[in-house]
Amino acid sequence: MNKNNRDKHVFLIRFFDRQYVENFLNNGEIHFNPLQYFIDLENNHGDTTIGDTLEGRVEGNISPKNDMVLAIRKSGDKKTPTLIPNIKASFHIDVPNELKKTIGISCFSWLDKDDFVEDEESKYLKLTQPAIKRLRDFNKEQRIPIIIDANKLFDRVGDKKARADDVSYYDPNDIDSIMKLAGEEDNIAKVVFWKRIKYSNQKECRFILKLKDTDEKNNIYVGNLRGVCNVVTNFDDLKFNR
Repeated sequence: MNKNNRDKHVFLIRFFDRQYVENFLNNGEIHFNPLQYFIDLENNHGDTTIGDTLEGRVEGNISPKNDMVLAIRKSGDKKTPTLIPNIKASFHIDVPNELKKTIGISCFSWLDKDDFVEDEESKYLKLTQPAIKRLRDFNKEQRIPIIIDANKLFDRVGDKKARADDVSYYDPNDIDSIMKLAGEEDNIAKVVFWKRIKYSNQKECRFILKLKDTDEKNNIYVGNLRGVCNVVTNFDDLKFNR
């Protein structure tokens, strides 16, 4: 994980359906879904909060607005290419379909330093109102929020062969950045950690693992986490020592 990112992060947070809370706290159960699961969530169920039809795919837009045009000519032809004006198109860097079914991801979110402010009376740190709104907007299903000591979780998950990193958010109209990614070796491994900028409020950190390294239910177990987690009952009352 990029050191600059580590310096700004404070805690991880994840929202759990009630029936999974005890298993996470007592056994460290972490569930992984294949990339294809998130594609299907949007395509089949219209979920654009957790679902993402472009999961495992980076898309670049070509249009006059970003100073890109298409030109064509026959192979071997030395004539000046014919420009196609006012056309819109896109290109993709894509994880192969078979890998979208076998690469598992488990998603957490960051609480960063700029998500906290000092309470004037107690001098404790509390969540800012924008941070509280962001978390509530993401949790419209009223799942249970749990705050986690990231370093301790990273150590345990790393022992299970999982890789952890922050998601990078990109602008599909930023063709220079996308072309740079396209020219890099092993860019498929990076595509798994790229999402469109419209998802940037998620501040996502994800764990990646081959599903063959999980159990039959696509879970891993990292041991009791009660000493490194806090279950949140009310974001407004949440306070921390500096």
